[in-house]
Amino acid sequence: MGRPLFILPVLAFFGAFASQAHSKDLCLEMETGGTFAGSQYVLTSVELGAGKFGPVNGYWAKYDGGPSVMRFVQFVPVDGQAIVSSSGKLILGLTVHEISVNSNGSTTPYDRLLPVNFACEPGPNGKIEVLDSCTGFEFGNNAAAHVMDCRTAQRIP
Repeated sequence: MGRPLFILPVLAFFGAFASQAHSKDLCLEMETGGTFAGSQYVLTSVELGAGKFGPVNGYWAKYDGGPSVMRFVQFVPVDGQAIVSSSGKLILGLTVHEISVNSNGSTTPYDRLLPVNFACEPGPNGKIEVLDSCTGFEFGNNAAAHVMDCRTAQRIP
């Protein structure tokens, strides 16, 4: 009688994490986008398995590459949806909420929502990984990005 009682908590533990097997953080670094080149999207718990979809959220770390600045200046909330095709191609439909925490700790509220859409191509192994490329539109302009290692992503100050 003691063994079945022991097995139930173990099954519950593994069952709680089974749905997250293909869920991981995803970070993109902008390659183009005018003054936004170098900016990063940090998204948590993205479903990356083939045929998966689901909500995503995180933040956009705005990089100011101006000659006198060259640093991350704003951190802005982001949410949206991700869909992965059976061939491993990822699409992201994101909304950037234009309110920010600034690098000096102050906040700046605005009243707009800005669309950002990306399509990311998997590498030769069919999975989305570091350095895989993404193209799309950021704030109405053509944009290019690549997947980056989230361990090196800019953190909110």
